[in-house]
Amino acid sequence: MSRAISIYERTLECRPDSYWEWYQQANAMRDVGHYQDALSCYDKAVEYRPEDYWAWYQIGNVLDELGRYEEAVASYDRAL
Repeated sequence: MSRAISIYERTLECRPDSYWEWYQQANAMRDVGHYQDALSCYDKAVEYRPEDYWAWYQIGNVLDELGRYEEAVASYDRAL
């Protein structure tokens, strides 16, 4: 597991309600190909900031990587 992921995990232990930390951990997970874990983190991020279009866009990207194309399109629509 990458160093960035472990740093974000430790930060989330202290601040589990941090949108930014969930978003950054999701990015780190996505970067190393852990798409299901990334999706879970992005979902947590949008719980705290449902209006964040970048998170919805990234969710669409991850869903696309997972072959969940209809859900990806819905997420891209939400980002718009």
